[in-house]
Amino acid sequence: MNKEAVNKRLAILMATYNGESYISEQIESILSQTYRNWTLYVKDDLSMDSTLSIVRKYAAIDDRIVLLDSVDKCGAKGNFTSMMEAIDADYYMFSDQDDVWLPNKVEKSISALQELEAKYPNLPLIVHTDLKVVNESLSTICPSLWQMFRIEPSLLNTFDRLGGHCLVTGCTMAFNKKAKSVSLPMSDAAIMHDVWMALKVYKEKGIIEYISDPTILYRQHG
Repeated sequence: MNKEAVNKRLAILMATYNGESYISEQIESILSQTYRNWTLYVKDDLSMDSTLSIVRKYAAIDDRIVLLDSVDKCGAKGNFTSMMEAIDADYYMFSDQDDVWLPNKVEKSISALQELEAKYPNLPLIVHTDLKVVNESLSTICPSLWQMFRIEPSLLNTFDRLGGHCLVTGCTMAFNKKAKSVSLPMSDAAIMHDVWMALKVYKEKGIIEYISDPTILYRQHG
């Protein structure tokens, strides 16, 4: 990754709610990323456990971690949307509170995003990846979410096909400022932020590229 790429500002947006059991593992995995020029923004949905105190502990020791004010309860989609609206950066990623990111997740995704930018400098762009499905203790359920659900990403490459089955998983997405721009405002009718963004980027003739390697341990509960 060249020097210019490393200097690009990445905003990692994490929506939280009652995440005390696993949020430390997730934050630690972000701190361990090989790509270092990021800011982690956390917006909580009025948790009733110790989530906020855990985040404050990390924010006190690393100024790249920023806890945003929360007044109203608005759900995951609302939290992610409000952060997109408020935060300016070159690139963006979404983070769940209970997964674990593999160490090169950010670097691999940003590198792929910048390769797309070199080819399509004025288009909205999204990069997303496969996921390794794990249980609560991080034991493997399936090495590939796409394999688990018999998904072939190369076939989901038109607006109509993506509307029938959205392949893009929010917690694996990296996207540029243009992708954010075309996705806002987000409709109240949107099922989730990731589905809406994928459809809007395709509608605006943008590019969605995938990385076949899993970059995340995708925790399943119960």
